[in-house]
Amino acid sequence: MNNHRMGLSVETFNNFTSLHQFFDILSLNDDKSGNTFISVIESKEYPIYAVMFHPEKPLFEWYEKEDINHSTNSIKFSQYCSNFFINECKKSSHSFSDQDFEYNSLIYNYIPKRFKNIKTYQQLYFFNQTI
Repeated sequence: MNNHRMGLSVETFNNFTSLHQFFDILSLNDDKSGNTFISVIESKEYPIYAVMFHPEKPLFEWYEKEDINHSTNSIKFSQYCSNFFINECKKSSHSFSDQDFEYNSLIYNYIPKRFKNIKTYQQLYFFNQTI
């Protein structure tokens, strides 16, 4: 799912030494106006990734006015992205300081707000407290 405009072009990327020394370009995409932009980059040395599309939307968004591909291949790709991200997170040695702090930080403590008429997302979480 890609509904972006004004993405980062390869030319602009290459004009910034700090960007092309730190990141590799993994994929390109075209926006609705036909402009090519960088859609996936990854760090050369660190587990840092950036995507300029929504791999989660084919699995979770069903807004009929958006052009979201729900084909088998699209779902499989979304699942691949999810699994990749989870496996990268599992490599971290970070942990919560105690079980109560962890429990209080879980998404299950928050209730999503459902929106019917928002073009981009059907439900949102609002976090009013700092952890």
